[in-house]
Amino acid sequence: MIKQLSEALATLIIPQLISELKRQGHKLTGALIESFEVRVKEKTDSISIEFLMLKYGLSLNYGIKPEKIPYTIGGAPRGGTSKYIKGLIDFAIKKFHVEKREAKQIAFAIAYKHKKEGYPLTKKISFFDNVLKMEEEKIELLIQDYYEATIELIIKEYVTFKKAI
Repeated sequence: MIKQLSEALATLIIPQLISELKRQGHKLTGALIESFEVRVKEKTDSISIEFLMLKYGLSLNYGIKPEKIPYTIGGAPRGGTSKYIKGLIDFAIKKFHVEKREAKQIAFAIAYKHKKEGYPLTKKISFFDNVLKMEEEKIELLIQDYYEATIELIIKEYVTFKKAI
């Protein structure tokens, strides 16, 4: 039954996450969308629901303050060898359909802006939190229905067991 709860939550939440990401304009490659996964873990006294996604999804949800951007304005030139700059170069190539040389210039310009203003520059964050807030009642009902069905099943099994004795 826990698998059914996981599937029901995924069916409810993942399309909303996809919609919210697209609404905010975060849809360049679709990799984040493809990474969404819901896992429900049941323990004896609790249940946990995990929403998994690529790590950069957290950056899109919470944003990154300028002081946390791994770039130093006017720092020693390393020619774009940091993972951060390499990621921005890849982004520029995909987003703007430019050659690597121009993408590198764009990457440094973006890094400069990030260092001044934070990430994302659009300030469109909280895609995940927005969906959880919008769907809070439905999520609670799904979990409630799961527990009601589980308790009902346990009672039926107990009654059947008692009759057999």
